[in-house]
Amino acid sequence: MFQGVLRMLFSAALAAAMPAASWAADYPDRPIRWLVPFSAGGGSDLATRIVARHVGQTLGQPVVVENRPGAATIVAAQEAARAQPDGYTVLTAGMSTLALNPWLYDDLPYDPQQQLTPVSTLVALPIVLVAAPDSG
Repeated sequence: MFQGVLRMLFSAALAAAMPAASWAADYPDRPIRWLVPFSAGGGSDLATRIVARHVGQTLGQPVVVENRPGAATIVAAQEAARAQPDGYTVLTAGMSTLALNPWLYDDLPYDPQQQLTPVSTLVALPIVLVAAPDSG
Protein backbone atom coordinates (compact mmCIF):
# COMPACT_ATOMS: atom_id res chain seq x y z
CA MET A 1 0.00 0.00 0.00
CA PHE A 2 2.69 2.49 1.07
CA GLN A 3 4.84 1.74 -1.98
CA GLY A 4 1.90 2.21 -4.33
CA VAL A 5 1.03 5.58 -2.84
CA LEU A 6 4.70 6.61 -2.83
CA ARG A 7 5.11 5.60 -6.48
CA MET A 8 1.99 7.44 -7.53
CA LEU A 9 2.93 10.61 -5.63
CA PHE A 10 6.53 10.65 -6.84
CA SER A 11 5.64 9.83 -10.46
CA ALA A 12 2.85 12.39 -10.62
CA ALA A 13 4.97 15.14 -9.13
CA LEU A 14 7.92 14.47 -11.41
CA ALA A 15 5.72 14.07 -14.47
CA ALA A 16 4.17 17.46 -13.80
CA ALA A 17 7.67 18.98 -13.81
CA MET A 18 8.66 17.40 -17.16
CA PRO A 19 8.29 19.18 -20.47
CA ALA A 20 5.59 17.83 -22.76
CA ALA A 21 8.08 16.47 -25.31
CA SER A 22 9.50 13.96 -22.86
CA TRP A 23 6.11 12.33 -22.21
CA ALA A 24 6.71 9.99 -25.14
CA ALA A 25 9.03 7.73 -23.12
CA ASP A 26 7.97 5.75 -20.08
CA TYR A 27 9.28 7.35 -16.91
CA PRO A 28 11.72 6.38 -15.59
CA ASP A 29 13.79 4.68 -18.23
CA ARG A 30 17.17 5.39 -16.64
CA PRO A 31 18.61 6.00 -13.15
CA ILE A 32 17.45 8.99 -11.14
CA ARG A 33 20.06 11.29 -9.58
CA TRP A 34 19.21 12.62 -6.12
CA LEU A 35 21.38 15.46 -4.81
CA VAL A 36 21.84 16.07 -1.09
CA PRO A 37 23.40 19.44 -0.16
CA PHE A 38 24.90 18.10 3.07
CA SER A 39 27.69 15.73 4.08
CA ALA A 40 27.06 11.99 4.21
CA GLY A 41 25.77 10.61 7.49
CA GLY A 42 23.64 13.55 8.64
CA GLY A 43 19.88 13.57 9.12
CA SER A 44 19.04 14.83 5.63
CA ASP A 45 21.37 12.32 4.02
CA LEU A 46 19.97 9.38 5.99
CA ALA A 47 16.35 10.36 5.34
CA THR A 48 17.09 10.81 1.64
CA ARG A 49 18.80 7.43 1.36
CA ILE A 50 15.93 5.62 3.09
CA VAL A 51 13.31 7.20 0.82
CA ALA A 52 15.50 6.87 -2.30
CA ARG A 53 15.85 3.13 -1.74
CA HIS A 54 12.06 2.72 -1.62
CA VAL A 55 11.53 5.03 -4.60
CA GLY A 56 14.06 3.04 -6.63
CA GLN A 57 12.42 -0.27 -5.74
CA THR A 58 8.98 1.10 -6.52
CA LEU A 59 9.93 2.68 -9.85
CA GLY A 60 12.22 -0.15 -10.92
CA GLN A 61 15.21 2.11 -11.55
CA PRO A 62 18.25 2.90 -9.41
CA VAL A 63 18.18 6.15 -7.47
CA VAL A 64 21.74 7.38 -7.05
CA VAL A 65 22.19 9.65 -4.03
CA GLU A 66 25.03 12.16 -4.41
CA ASN A 67 26.23 14.36 -1.57
CA ARG A 68 27.19 17.85 -2.77
CA PRO A 69 27.89 19.80 0.42
CA GLY A 70 29.23 23.32 0.45
CA ALA A 71 28.46 27.02 0.27
CA ALA A 72 25.32 26.91 2.42
CA THR A 73 23.65 24.32 0.10
CA ILE A 74 24.32 26.49 -2.97
CA VAL A 75 26.58 23.92 -4.67
CA ALA A 76 23.86 21.25 -4.87
CA ALA A 77 21.02 23.70 -5.54
CA GLN A 78 22.89 25.28 -8.44
CA GLU A 79 23.59 21.84 -9.91
CA ALA A 80 19.93 20.87 -9.63
CA ALA A 81 18.80 24.18 -11.13
CA ARG A 82 21.10 23.69 -14.14
CA ALA A 83 19.97 20.09 -14.76
CA GLN A 84 17.55 19.24 -17.56
CA PRO A 85 13.96 19.64 -16.26
CA ASP A 86 13.14 16.02 -17.06
CA GLY A 87 12.58 14.57 -13.58
CA TYR A 88 15.87 12.66 -13.50
CA THR A 89 17.63 15.04 -11.10
CA VAL A 90 16.02 15.77 -7.75
CA LEU A 91 17.30 17.68 -4.74
CA THR A 92 16.73 17.38 -1.02
CA ALA A 93 16.21 21.04 -0.22
CA GLY A 94 15.55 22.65 3.13
CA MET A 95 14.64 26.07 4.38
CA SER A 96 18.15 27.43 3.80
CA THR A 97 18.14 26.38 0.13
CA LEU A 98 14.66 27.64 -0.68
CA ALA A 99 13.93 30.52 1.66
CA LEU A 100 17.03 31.82 3.44
CA ASN A 101 19.67 31.86 0.70
CA PRO A 102 17.72 34.25 -1.58
CA TRP A 103 17.70 36.78 1.28
CA LEU A 104 21.27 36.19 2.41
CA TYR A 105 23.09 36.25 -0.94
CA ASP A 106 22.75 39.01 -3.52
CA ASP A 107 24.44 36.98 -6.25
CA LEU A 108 22.74 33.62 -5.70
CA PRO A 109 23.46 31.51 -8.82
CA TYR A 110 19.98 29.94 -8.85
CA ASP A 111 16.41 31.15 -8.41
CA PRO A 112 14.49 28.68 -6.24
CA GLN A 113 11.10 29.97 -7.38
CA GLN A 114 11.89 29.88 -11.09
CA GLN A 115 14.34 26.97 -11.41
CA LEU A 116 13.21 24.48 -8.74
CA THR A 117 9.82 22.78 -8.49
CA PRO A 118 8.67 21.45 -5.11
CA VAL A 119 7.72 17.77 -5.26
CA SER A 120 6.85 16.73 -1.72
CA THR A 121 7.80 17.08 1.92
CA LEU A 122 10.44 14.47 2.57
CA VAL A 123 10.63 14.68 6.36
CA ALA A 124 9.85 17.18 9.11
CA LEU A 125 12.76 17.39 11.50
CA PRO A 126 12.27 19.38 14.71
CA ILE A 127 14.97 21.81 15.71
CA VAL A 128 15.36 22.31 19.44
CA LEU A 129 17.39 24.99 21.22
CA VAL A 130 18.91 23.70 24.45
CA ALA A 131 21.13 25.24 27.11
CA ALA A 132 22.66 24.17 30.41
CA PRO A 133 20.24 24.64 33.31
CA ASP A 134 22.66 26.94 35.14
CA SER A 135 23.31 29.20 32.11
CA GLY A 136 20.69 31.72 33.15
